[in-house]
Amino acid sequence: MKRDFAAFVLALGLAAAACQVWGRPAALGGAAAVWLAARALGGGRDRLGRALCGGALLLAVSVFSVWGAVAAACLLAGMALAEALLADDFFAGIARLLAAALCLVALLFQLVPQATAVGRFDPSLPAAGIFAAAVLAEGVALLRRARRRATDPLFAAFLAVAVFAFAMTAAALAKSAPYPAAIALAGAGFAAALAAAALLVAPFAPKRAAEVLASQAFALEAPIEEWLRQLSEIARDQSDAEEFLRAAMRAFVSLPGVRGAAWKTAEDAREKRLGEVGPRAPTIAVPPLTVRAQARGFSSPWTWFNHYLLLRALAEHYAAKQREERRRALHLVTAAHEAGARVAHDIKNILHALAALADVLERGDARGADLARRQLPELRRRLRMALDKLRAPGDEPPSPTMDAAQWWERARVRFAHQAAEMKTAGEVAGLEIPARLFDRALDNFLENALVKRASGARNVWAELRAGNDGAELRVGDDGPAVAAKTAGRLFARPVESQTGFGVALHHLSAEAEKTGWRAALESNEDGDVVFALLPGRAADDSGAA
Repeated sequence: MKRDFAAFVLALGLAAAACQVWGRPAALGGAAAVWLAARALGGGRDRLGRALCGGALLLAVSVFSVWGAVAAACLLAGMALAEALLADDFFAGIARLLAAALCLVALLFQLVPQATAVGRFDPSLPAAGIFAAAVLAEGVALLRRARRRATDPLFAAFLAVAVFAFAMTAAALAKSAPYPAAIALAGAGFAAALAAAALLVAPFAPKRAAEVLASQAFALEAPIEEWLRQLSEIARDQSDAEEFLRAAMRAFVSLPGVRGAAWKTAEDAREKRLGEVGPRAPTIAVPPLTVRAQARGFSSPWTWFNHYLLLRALAEHYAAKQREERRRALHLVTAAHEAGARVAHDIKNILHALAALADVLERGDARGADLARRQLPELRRRLRMALDKLRAPGDEPPSPTMDAAQWWERARVRFAHQAAEMKTAGEVAGLEIPARLFDRALDNFLENALVKRASGARNVWAELRAGNDGAELRVGDDGPAVAAKTAGRLFARPVESQTGFGVALHHLSAEAEKTGWRAALESNEDGDVVFALLPGRAADDSGAA
């Protein structure tokens, strides 16, 4: 309290001393003093120093030039009017309105007449009365510990320009009419323009129009850059769409011009609310959100537009979060489908083997019982692997390795009932291979080759070769070549065909790449179609060649 009173007295003393030395009427100096006191009170030592330096600079400029004094008066009037319109306390608002009136008195009756060579008038008497009233009102506001709202510099600058335009209009009208009449005409014109703007912004509450224009029509209460920064931080911290929406709405309600909000989404018709929301709160539709936003004070069309911009950005972030969740869900569904396709293909191969064994046994072949006895352990192993995949489709363990010769002997037993030539080339004993990958490759390649018997293939063969970099598996037939369009996409993605969708080959290629191998269509000519599973280095060399 003592510091505030000292600031007030110091500001008045500085203005009085400047006016005494400089010999001008006390109007401009009084306006500067009241404004300085208003800016210094409650702001601490740093704010007091800035206010005093700024006021002293304005007064010094007005001493050296009449047009400088005009600019200083307009600037002081704009600041005082902005603070008056935004003041929460009655006496604080009156003090600032009187300070603005002092600026207008000095501007219209002393500075503008001197600058435009029209008749000057002595404003000392009215200026003294206004000055005394302003000091009294400011003192009462000081004793009441009135809370002060920060002035928007943009709005204060706008009002300063408006005051300057008013003064220059009066000077222009004075060339064809007496100066008092020119002031009255200019004032009436500007009052009519202000009334029209007020009715446009606040048609149902003209008394609140000035406050609406001050706080909403000429300045955004929440800069869009700051709002986007907040939304980005919330989006970074919240991965769930609904959690993001709740946090973002809490941030929206915490904005200075918002009292409360109620919202619902396209997926959930139940309305949720934060803060105070009246029944007449305007509705803002920003799909996928519908929001009722309650503003503090009067809600003008500009308020609605301001809230619409902020909520539009919020809705876009929320929609992006929803799309991200849908992509995650689709990824999970795709992963489940791929796991199911792999298991289904394994089970299909097992069923084919069982069907072949059943045919052999049904024909009463003497080799049937021995063949069934030899294949049952392998079928049991394959069934156990399929069941393990069904229990944990996404956690398939790495493929175990085994000796290539042992694996080939087991494969010969498994496909003994098929009309396919099984052969080896080179010394394959001692070469380690991933057994499950080779099982899957042999099943797929042989199945595709045997299906082609219906389209003219007579010879189907499978070969395990000892290459320079390890074992190489090849399966070929003498049927027609694979269509060029299909061959180009065969391992890259599922390819639709008459016998399926090429899912197995796509999965086989992906698994081979993970384990350092590569599935390839090595030869694709009519009468010579060869699928191969090669070591990664060998595959790269063949591709480079």
